[in-house]
Amino acid sequence: MNTDQHPLMKYLQKKGESLSTFAKTAKTSRMQLYRIMAGEGTTTSRLKQISEATGGELSVADLVSHGDDRESAA
Repeated sequence: MNTDQHPLMKYLQKKGESLSTFAKTAKTSRMQLYRIMAGEGTTTSRLKQISEATGGELSVADLVSHGDDRESAA
């Protein structure tokens, strides 16, 4: 999966922030963020934690819906 189009990557590009720096802000690992962007499972509490780290700019739904959008377009 191309993570460049994931809402989190778009958010980071807009902010000019690296994934590694954001991972520290969100108190999670860079690899965990990659797994989420790839559509792998995680906990709701972790998704809320990441959403809060964006200041609410990305919702939990934004973080998990990217893969669903890609599949429904096929």
